[in-house]
Amino acid sequence: MLELIPIGSTVEHEGSRAIPRGTKVYDVNPDTEEIILTKNIQINEASTSEIYLAWLQSFGYTPGTVPFTGGAGGKIICTELCEQGLLSREVLELDYQHSDNNMDMATKIGYWKWAAPVVNMMQESKIMTQIIRPFGVAWAYEMAHREEPQNYSGNILGKLIMAIGVPICRYIGNKEISKNNIHI
Repeated sequence: MLELIPIGSTVEHEGSRAIPRGTKVYDVNPDTEEIILTKNIQINEASTSEIYLAWLQSFGYTPGTVPFTGGAGGKIICTELCEQGLLSREVLELDYQHSDNNMDMATKIGYWKWAAPVVNMMQESKIMTQIIRPFGVAWAYEMAHREEPQNYSGNILGKLIMAIGVPICRYIGNKEISKNNIHI
C-alpha cells in the first residue's frame, strides 16, 4: 500500500469541509501505514443512513433524490421548514435522531421519493409551504416527543401521519429498492 500513496499529492474530498483546501500527503508511517497530512482533518461519526447516503452520493445521487433523478438539492420537508424559520433547529435534530434510530432505509427512500418534489414546490411557493407546514410540524414534534417525551408533547396529527405515512413510505421505498436493484 505504501507505494500507492504519492507523497506531496493534494488530498481532496469534494463537497466537504472535512479536509482543508491545499492539504497534501506529507508522509506515510511505514510501521503503522498511517498517512500523515500537512493539515489536520475533521472526521465525525456518522449514522448508518449517513454512510449509505454518502455511498450513493459517490455515484452522483443527492439525499433529496436517492435513488432517483430530480429533487430538492438534498432538502427534505422538515429541513426546508427549519430553513424557512418555521421549525426550530432543536426539533429538527430530534426529528433526525428519531429517523436514524427508528426508520428503516426502505421507509427513508420512499419518503425521499415523494418528498423531494414537495420541497421543490415549497421553495417556489409560500402557499405550498403553508399547506405543508401543519403536517411537517406535526410530524417533527411527534418525533421529538418520541425522543424526549419529557420535553415535547405528542400530537394526534403527528401520530396519524406516522401510522399512515410510515407504511406508505416503506411500500414506495421497497418498490424503488426492487426497481433499482439496491442492496441494503
